[in-house]
Amino acid sequence: MNDINDFELLHRLFQKNLLLRTKLREIVRSIANLEKNMCLEITCSTPILSYYLRKAGGKWHTAVSEKEHALFVKCLGENVHVFTPNELPFKRNTFDIIVLIDVLERVQSDVDFVEQCHKLLKSEGFLIVHTPQVKRRSLLNFLRRILGVRQNDTVRPGYTESELFRVLRDGFNMREVKTYSHFFVETVDTVGRAIVERRKKRGNITNEELLKLYRIINIFYLLAAQFDLFLFFTKGNYIVATAQRRAWRPRRAPVLIDGRSIVDAVLSKPGV
Repeated sequence: MNDINDFELLHRLFQKNLLLRTKLREIVRSIANLEKNMCLEITCSTPILSYYLRKAGGKWHTAVSEKEHALFVKCLGENVHVFTPNELPFKRNTFDIIVLIDVLERVQSDVDFVEQCHKLLKSEGFLIVHTPQVKRRSLLNFLRRILGVRQNDTVRPGYTESELFRVLRDGFNMREVKTYSHFFVETVDTVGRAIVERRKKRGNITNEELLKLYRIINIFYLLAAQFDLFLFFTKGNYIVATAQRRAWRPRRAPVLIDGRSIVDAVLSKPGV
């Protein structure tokens, strides 16, 4: 099969992917006010997500890897830039909001990367971070290993809330941390991705066949979402954190008598 680089196909696949639509909703909800704001999205996700993020309001620039640049330009048109972990091609104090989508887990030095973002933000700007939440004892990890579903281009699997706080604390005050996507939806997503990948490996798959497959998977997404309502007391598998810029000043977290930081003590709760 050819690469999925047709915008209409991406749009139709987006409509059949509950998890991707939820991802967009949670990111947009984390941004207090987009109107008249200068916004930067640094992303390792799909261009259709960037397209709908731009439609939510504000003046957007999007930074992607060189490999993905042509596809994003085709889908978004203007204001698409190439970034590397060591270079963000923008002037200091340019943006009101920076959104990092699935980026931090892919850069070697996450603290250095966050410091670069800090320099690009205006004095009271906001940093929105979307990243997987690490659940080391989750059954999903076992299922992903069995099915061979994994992210091979990541430096780390994601973050716990306390780990993310430590990455941001030198230059940001955490304002809100939300999680979403629980066990049943993640199970459907994992199995669905495995089925799609195996179908591709067997030979050519047409766009219509791919859409039909996602329509079937979407039915299970919707059912799984109902079961996940009963898991409201657990943390989700993705974090969306909102942090406000302050002066960059390295700070050390106080440690309790048992060796844990206060953040670990407050945030550590048993997960699924």
